[in-house]
Amino acid sequence: YPSSLREVGTGMIQALLRSGALVESAEQAEQLFSATSLLVQDGARCSQPRGRGGAGCGEDEEEWEEEQHLLARLCTQCLGGQEIEDKMQVLVAVRNILASGCPRLTFPPLVFRALSLARTLTQTGANPGGLTVKKVFQFLHQTMQTLTDASPSLALRLYLHCALGSDAAHLQPITYEFFTQAFELYEEQVTDSKEQMCALQLFIGTLSHCTCLVQENR
Repeated sequence: YPSSLREVGTGMIQALLRSGALVESAEQAEQLFSATSLLVQDGARCSQPRGRGGAGCGEDEEEWEEEQHLLARLCTQCLGGQEIEDKMQVLVAVRNILASGCPRLTFPPLVFRALSLARTLTQTGANPGGLTVKKVFQFLHQTMQTLTDASPSLALRLYLHCALGSDAAHLQPITYEFFTQAFELYEEQVTDSKEQMCALQLFIGTLSHCTCLVQENR
């Protein structure tokens, strides 16, 4: 029975991807993920130890990863909305649903879609439906906090992407906060010497592109 539900959920997402249709409201997102809830629940296995009963069981693991990547593709290709505020509401709804699954694989597309919305709002200077650039970055900060627990190294990289986005919007306090969170992860979670070197290069590269930070914060 669970395997039949899983196949139905997988088939629904594949059909949506093939059709190019968009999920354009929070209600549609909730309905879709209600029908594919077993795939989201399976995503929680990413926090379990690899091996028996976890996400590292041979063919089972391959099937699990395919399902989670399918959800990630859905987030990349099929989330939309008539207006920019609708798009934001869809992202919030999907984030809240997928938080109980495997954020390590499904959250990155949400982060980049939100950054795209922030760029649009910055360029137009509009606040449609009361949606401001700051509210988008609040969403990103909340999303990153969940991702930090799931995958610190990935979260560090995405924090730096968010810092570049908030810098482009001339939001200095938010940019500084993203850098602070990334540096705390570097100090507390990155222990491998090669990863440390890579992270330092990312910090330097990101800082070199920032323009809104005052000298004392650099």
